[in-house]
Amino acid sequence: MTMSETPTGPQGRERARPYFLQALKNFLLALKGGTTPQPEPPPKAPQQRPYDFQAPSPHRLRSHRLITLVSGVVLVLIVLQGATAGLVVWTDVMSGSHGNAVILAGFVIYAIVAIIMAAFLAPRTWLTQLLPKRSVPKPDVGRRHKHREGEAQAEQSKGAPSGSTMPANRERPRPVPGDDVESTRSEAVHRAPAPLLIGSANSALSGHHGQLGPAWSYAASVIGQNHVAVGAVREDAYALACPEATVGVAAVADGVGSSQDAHVAAHIAAHIAAEQTSEWATAGEAMSWSAQSAAVVRDVSAALHDPECITQWRQGLAYVAHPAQTRRDKTRNPATTLATAALRTTGTDVVVVYWFAYGDAAVLKFTQGSWVWVSGTPNQVSSTTPALPGPDRHLRSGWTDLHRSELLVLATDGFTEAIEAHPGELGRVVTLAVEQRVSAAKFCTLLDFEIPGLFDDKTLVVLTQ
Repeated sequence: MTMSETPTGPQGRERARPYFLQALKNFLLALKGGTTPQPEPPPKAPQQRPYDFQAPSPHRLRSHRLITLVSGVVLVLIVLQGATAGLVVWTDVMSGSHGNAVILAGFVIYAIVAIIMAAFLAPRTWLTQLLPKRSVPKPDVGRRHKHREGEAQAEQSKGAPSGSTMPANRERPRPVPGDDVESTRSEAVHRAPAPLLIGSANSALSGHHGQLGPAWSYAASVIGQNHVAVGAVREDAYALACPEATVGVAAVADGVGSSQDAHVAAHIAAHIAAEQTSEWATAGEAMSWSAQSAAVVRDVSAALHDPECITQWRQGLAYVAHPAQTRRDKTRNPATTLATAALRTTGTDVVVVYWFAYGDAAVLKFTQGSWVWVSGTPNQVSSTTPALPGPDRHLRSGWTDLHRSELLVLATDGFTEAIEAHPGELGRVVTLAVEQRVSAAKFCTLLDFEIPGLFDDKTLVVLTQ
């Protein structure tokens, strides 16, 4: 149905009621603080946005409400001018004089001008909501899909016995690669081999939120599309520790994809770093932070060199890959990057953060609307990414302050590369999510974005006072 056609039946009569009554109703709703009904948006093609979680724009809401109010005021003026003109005519008829003819003509001209103004304003607000809505057709699956379905039904009908009342089996046509992005992705996921065993620690998505010592924490980790396409497991991990009310520890790790048991290496590094750093923070700084971070690096390296430790962690994580998914080119021993931060209160509004990073896992702060790379930007670190097990010379460590208006972020390269591509938008949405204290499930949607060329696992830990 086009917008110029008039619908019939009860639904058509409901939509064909006078436009100015509905507009007046919308105007009264706007005065009360309500919102006018929005038209159904037309179907749009999927777009690649760096981030899908976004709040409605206050500027857009204010502009829409202002236009609605102006249009309603104009319509009220039209009604008042019509009533005034009618009163003038009735007065002239009763008195038998025509002295107010000039005033009446002025009112008529003013009403015409008001109607013209309403005609320009209305199409942007209430008129488009009152016109009959066009039905949105269902998406076409394509001629090739319909052709295949028809051939399948014809073959099944030939094989069915005559006079049989049993309906023929209808199989849903498989998507044809190349039709669109979604069909190609679903085809790739469908063909990927499923693991023989997988536990919650290796699930495609993991999230957490809650108090972590002196800070409020959010954590999320999601598998990348490059691992989904081949049926691999998420190779990122994070660990949180809260030994005391004044101490909080967070660690993130990214297993090196070219190494064996990369997911196991990431879990080992994150848990060892969180456990040993929390012990150091509660022991009253028995050794310096640089010595402590170097000790953590050596212990993680020793654990990754121990075959028994790898076997125990592999069994504990409850993950068995499909034989078809096992890659023969993974000849390197388990390896991972690592970033850790320990928060301690000082009795004031400032929290001291001790941090260290190994590889391209990063520690950042978001303050005053911009990102500060505490552990150094990736191009400042090295052209190649060092990973554990490795020597102490690749270790970067230090300390910084965390104020109430700042966010401390620990992230793997899957998220830091997105920050480099869209720093402003990611900073705004992370800040908005933390300020609104969203749930852990909604916080995980922060990582549900697609940027061309970035298909790695993404892990993010946010700490704020």
